[in-house]
Amino acid sequence: MTKPPVEPTSPAVTDRELSLTELVARLLRRPRLVFGLPIGLGLLGLLYFQYFGSYAAQSTFAPDQSLSNISRLTALASQFGVNLPVGASGQGQSVDFYKQLLQSPALLSAVAFQTYRFPGKGATDTITGTLLDLYGVTGETRDERTAGIVKVLQGRISVVAGVRANTVSLSVKAPYPELAKMINRRMLDFLNDFNLRARQTKASTEREFVERRLAQAQLELHAAEDSMQQFLQLNRTYQSSPRLTFEAARLQRRVDLHQQVYVTLAQAYEQARIEEVRNTPVITVINDPELYATRARSPVMMGFLAFIVGLMLASGITLGLDYIAQELNRDSAGYRRLENARRGTLGRLIRGGH
Repeated sequence: MTKPPVEPTSPAVTDRELSLTELVARLLRRPRLVFGLPIGLGLLGLLYFQYFGSYAAQSTFAPDQSLSNISRLTALASQFGVNLPVGASGQGQSVDFYKQLLQSPALLSAVAFQTYRFPGKGATDTITGTLLDLYGVTGETRDERTAGIVKVLQGRISVVAGVRANTVSLSVKAPYPELAKMINRRMLDFLNDFNLRARQTKASTEREFVERRLAQAQLELHAAEDSMQQFLQLNRTYQSSPRLTFEAARLQRRVDLHQQVYVTLAQAYEQARIEEVRNTPVITVINDPELYATRARSPVMMGFLAFIVGLMLASGITLGLDYIAQELNRDSAGYRRLENARRGTLGRLIRGGH
């Protein structure tokens, strides 16, 4: 009798199906580990970020890029061989400058030593203290404490400079939403104060320069006008002489030039006096940090990620234990050696303890 032909099966498919089935079976041998560890880690992650997670307060501002009238002095001063100091053109700072300034230790340390008072998580709970107290930064000297709190704050702030939009976005993380808002606002205030003092100092330097140049320009204008007056007194009918007409035109151009320089310097001097005492903000806040504060990380998302990590860890532990058990079963001598080594180690520990 001939046996009916058997259809060949695909070895690859069969091995794959068996391997997947065996993998699931091995994992289900330890259900407490496979299901308990991921669920436990997921709940821990959810609860931790729900009660101990940080909050983020964000703000956006645009630097003042307006040009002062004193900027016209740059080209004028170069004509007389005088170079104005860097930044004296009156142009606002770039967004990259503000990004570096917000992350500088000088600004962060000034913010850290301020006293903050805000409501806690309880209904009647009020928290007061500096950032060194709130973040538990300690040190033997003030320099060590300053370096510690600056490092902490640099890890909790994020500054993004939008070159095209000419804006700067500042994000501050803190354990409490109100604290995050207050730190963000303090940083904006210190930033504005720094720029305000820098602008007033620059205006004072420009005023001193313009004042000296204005006095010199006035003397030069008077000298040119005196030369023109003397020429007219000596040559009342100069129009009939081509040479005298040309000389009169040359003297008039000299007077016009010095007059134009004097008028420009006089306007710049008045503008410098105004800038020296101006206290208007140099940044425009687009989004206030007091608007709202959001969680830096979602507790649900972090719990889910902890669940995935726990599932991968539990699977790895389960497969590792099965692999060790299989290897020990294949080599009984190796199992005996491992068991003897384990007992010897326990015995030494017990004897050492007594």
